[in-house]
Amino acid sequence: MSHNHPTAPTFMRGFKGFLPAAQVIFSKLSEKMGLPTWILIRQAGANGVIVACQDPLFGQVSGLSFEWKTLLLSRIMAGAVPQVMPDVASLPEAAGAQTLNEISIGAYLAVPLSLARGRGYLVGLDVEPHVPRLARKVAVVRDAAAMLSAMWDHEVATTEATRRAEHAEAAAMTDDLTGAFNLQGWRFLLRREETRCRINQSVAGIIIFDLDTLGTLDDAGARAAGDQLALQGIEAIRRVIRANDALGRLGTQVFALLLPGLAPSEVGVVCSRVANALAEAGISASFGYSWRGASRTLGECVREAEKAILVSTGAISGNRKVTHRSPSYHAEQHSAQRVAVRSLH
Repeated sequence: MSHNHPTAPTFMRGFKGFLPAAQVIFSKLSEKMGLPTWILIRQAGANGVIVACQDPLFGQVSGLSFEWKTLLLSRIMAGAVPQVMPDVASLPEAAGAQTLNEISIGAYLAVPLSLARGRGYLVGLDVEPHVPRLARKVAVVRDAAAMLSAMWDHEVATTEATRRAEHAEAAAMTDDLTGAFNLQGWRFLLRREETRCRINQSVAGIIIFDLDTLGTLDDAGARAAGDQLALQGIEAIRRVIRANDALGRLGTQVFALLLPGLAPSEVGVVCSRVANALAEAGISASFGYSWRGASRTLGECVREAEKAILVSTGAISGNRKVTHRSPSYHAEQHSAQRVAVRSLH
């Protein structure tokens, strides 16, 4: 199937995608600026997510997520510390944010990206402090940031076009009643997104939800009423998700959402929106959600979200409960943790 992809920026045409081109830019910046570590990070809700990086010092990789407020970058954007810090330790205002992965930051600079959507930053770091003239070279970093901005915008547009084509390809694999992707269609899209996440080192979220009200109606022999309610609920959900999010029906009353590109906090926000949309439609539901970061697969996320559903349905009767299973934000830790949020009708 042919995809109508946007024209790539000139610099990218010799590379197979954004990441290889970004690595070349990072290497050039290391030579010119003397900073070994370069990170492209985007702000996503309450998180910062690493899009690409070259990091021989701090153990960072693409796909890691951090709480935004804990990052030194957040203090720069708030105007509390300067954009260029040749000696981070000399600034009292940077106290509490002077380490990354428990390693002290010696020198730091950050330049904003000019993205079509969202906010992103190009960050350079070293474990050693640098001479003050580091600030005189910041124009070089701004030029690189402009190039990376154009490349990232192109990557996002290209990926979205690919997803639209995949959704069209899976259009025949849908549930007759709700129009959601059936199990075959869901697995097809999940495999495609997992391949993309692995190649592009990108992130995604999974939400699994059980429409408890449908089970109650089925038990009472009111199948037709249950079908009508399910249709209303799915229509309500579609109004609060993006066009390229994939909605699947995994069972009679179990549905799932695949949310490409979202940070952990953003997945939580979507889960709340879906819960509220269903509640307004008169549907009680139980939720579990998880996040695919740097060290796990979407298949693992689905299994974690399904386990969270079991916790949810067994813990609170008659209420809507959201259970979150996700890796912690710390760069070295990716074990699942569970946070339960009680939400009443």
